[in-house]
Amino acid sequence: MDYGASLENWFPPGTEGSNPSPCATHELPAFGSYEDYLVKVRGNGPLTVETKVTIIGALKKRVSNLWDSSEVEQYIRDSGLSGGRKNSYGQSYRDWCKWKGFDYKPIRYRKQEKLPYVPTENEMQDSFKEYLDNTEFTEYRDLCEPIIGFSEDGSVAWSTVQVRVKGRSEGGNEIHDMDFTCAGITLYRREDGRLVRFIEASSFV
Repeated sequence: MDYGASLENWFPPGTEGSNPSPCATHELPAFGSYEDYLVKVRGNGPLTVETKVTIIGALKKRVSNLWDSSEVEQYIRDSGLSGGRKNSYGQSYRDWCKWKGFDYKPIRYRKQEKLPYVPTENEMQDSFKEYLDNTEFTEYRDLCEPIIGFSEDGSVAWSTVQVRVKGRSEGGNEIHDMDFTCAGITLYRREDGRLVRFIEASSFV
């Protein structure tokens, strides 16, 4: 009989399998339920417990024998999960092994660094819409090339400009003539995956 390439065909989805040798040679009485072990022994909070239980449930459906740590390790390694997600799977499985009474040391995978969020052209236009709708420029030119930089971890970014400006701006019931040179720097920090402006300094001549 051809069971195909997937090991899921050998075991019904969601089964735990049995304790093989030599992968797990000293099965000990489990500490209550897996959830109890995570809370009372590992000290995990509700969200962490829920995540680990979900991961173990997923592993039961993806490998033929959850007791076989080499098979679980191979599945995690060959999966399309990100490095950080693979680490979560390995840590959840490590705790499951501890609960069952044997040791397992998960492989540590490199986490992919998240790129800093860069606003789209439309988002940048929206942020200046009110100002631009009430301002008319007769001159606006860079005196030097603008500079944009990022910290190595992407948590901080900055921009520097030096521009020559002429024109008029309407605010309230008044119209203001503009004729100046401006040099400025703006600092951004990453919050919830987005770069948020938090410091702006400029000088006018």
